[in-house]
Amino acid sequence: MHSSKASLIGWTVFSGTHLAMSATREKWIDFFTSFTKNEDKQKQRKDAEGMYLGVYSVVALASFLPMTYIYWKRGVRTGFPVLPQNSTPLNAIGITCNSIGAFLLSQKSHSVTEADSHKKSATEMQEYQQVQGIQKITRHPMFAAFCMFGIGQALRYGTTTDLCYWLGYPIFYIIGGMHQDQRFKKILGEDFYSHSSLMPFFATLQGKNELHLSDFDFQRAVYAVAIMVALGGIKYLRKRP
Repeated sequence: MHSSKASLIGWTVFSGTHLAMSATREKWIDFFTSFTKNEDKQKQRKDAEGMYLGVYSVVALASFLPMTYIYWKRGVRTGFPVLPQNSTPLNAIGITCNSIGAFLLSQKSHSVTEADSHKKSATEMQEYQQVQGIQKITRHPMFAAFCMFGIGQALRYGTTTDLCYWLGYPIFYIIGGMHQDQRFKKILGEDFYSHSSLMPFFATLQGKNELHLSDFDFQRAVYAVAIMVALGGIKYLRKRP
């Protein structure tokens, strides 16, 4: 299969199954509860959630891994060059985007999963309902990190096959983030959403929160960014004539 076609199909299936299984999470858990052997209701739910997450992970990997394998095997820089190849400015911007992604990924996200929210008391949940740390930049730091990786790599490679694969990350960031917001609003509360944003820095620029140096772990950030810059620089220099 051609890499561009594989990427388009792969991202469609990956996104579609992710959204469908997330939206029907409780129905899946009810279904898997019938297969549990525990009589205790809490243990039944825990076992059912484990089965759901197992199936969810398998389905996600079944669509993501083949697409990624085909791209790296057949698609890297094999399409029509949309952007200049081995361009120093584009590589610099791409490495910068990748470094921002590394920074976002290096920070601890004070978040709670949908499964854990059922186990916590109202007092415990109050802590998670406060916007903290990296969440002041975006309430979806992991999605945003991979979005920046995708944009950075798209700029650095720049052919049609590369764009079909790498631009799937920022598109999924927006779709997945909006879907997750819809699901988590009841759990995290209106106040959390009024002081945070899906798009990076939007809430800060609108005066809804304030950034402080103490919000971030700069030691971890320096390590992550340094590794990303080094890898990007070495890869770029190897491609130069």
